[in-house]
Amino acid sequence: MKNFLPQLLISLVLIILWYVFSGYFESFFLLLGAASIVLVLWIGRRMQLFSHIIPIYARPRTWLYSLWLVKEICLSGWQVARIICRGNMRLSPALAWIPSQQTEEENQITMANSITLTPGTVSTDVIDGWIQLHVLNEAALRDLETGLMDKKVKQL
Repeated sequence: MKNFLPQLLISLVLIILWYVFSGYFESFFLLLGAASIVLVLWIGRRMQLFSHIIPIYARPRTWLYSLWLVKEICLSGWQVARIICRGNMRLSPALAWIPSQQTEEENQITMANSITLTPGTVSTDVIDGWIQLHVLNEAALRDLETGLMDKKVKQL
């Protein structure tokens, strides 16, 4: 019963996401959505995903980081769109390693996924405090080398 709150929060998030993204509101599709949510909760329980006392998504810092990340995704998307629309395609793709302060596996995954979510960058590997990434241009690499994202993930 102690894991009830994380399961309830995940249920609410999944219900909202299903409702917003599905676009189908007939009873049959709502029933399919409910069945899929129950299946996800059952699998999560079997994997012991609800054993954390305070889940990461319930922390205020997580919400602040998410808002910051959405802003960064929009800015990067705008920069990539500008490059494409200009037509001259000033691309300087690079494969590089950047250092990461993350020691916990969850934070390493969050950092790598945050990089991949940002348009123009893809994390390709994570090894012992280093993240390998592919970038479309040098500006994206310089932004990541400043370590701002790394610091924000470390604060989670």
